[in-house]
Amino acid sequence: MKLSRVLGLLACFIFALSAHAQHLYFETLTTRNGLSSNDITCVYEDHNGFLWVGTRDGLNKFDGRVFKSFRADPADSNSLSGNNISAIMQDKQGIFWIATRDGGLTRYDENAPEKKQFRQFRFNPKDPHTIATNQLFCLEDWNDDYVLIGAETSPGIFINKKTFQFSYWNFPDGKLAPQYAVPKYTGKYNWIQWISE
Repeated sequence: MKLSRVLGLLACFIFALSAHAQHLYFETLTTRNGLSSNDITCVYEDHNGFLWVGTRDGLNKFDGRVFKSFRADPADSNSLSGNNISAIMQDKQGIFWIATRDGGLTRYDENAPEKKQFRQFRFNPKDPHTIATNQLFCLEDWNDDYVLIGAETSPGIFINKKTFQFSYWNFPDGKLAPQYAVPKYTGKYNWIQWISE
């Protein structure tokens, strides 16, 4: 008797849920809608609910109706550092960090004056103070002072958000933290392709 009551209540519950179920609607957004490329590499929702879509040909901000596209311009240092976007992240201070597989790192402050919104960090073999590689994969807002970057060849790169100095995970000692990082990566080549808390 009790089993039949439980089954009856369960059936009523399932019927009530299905009667109030919402219908899902899907819409396909492509280059016809303003997206810079149909080859999507990453997606990120910022603190204000805007959607950022990284592609193999630029970065796009979507407000729910319109895409605004950003691309690298070799003649303009106030643009993305590369077009093959691998990761997007907004830190606690509201600054965006964009990792690319072809141009290093970009810092983007949408509240800065228009001509000073982008800052590029690209590898330059003649300058030992630049980032060690342009092939970046992932980002993590480590704390108020540092961003951790997963990359090819140099497994963990820290950038100081205030001084913009780079330091590197001393991979052999195993301690992944800015206070143990070294000024130049000298270990064997390794990769970090994904970071998760």
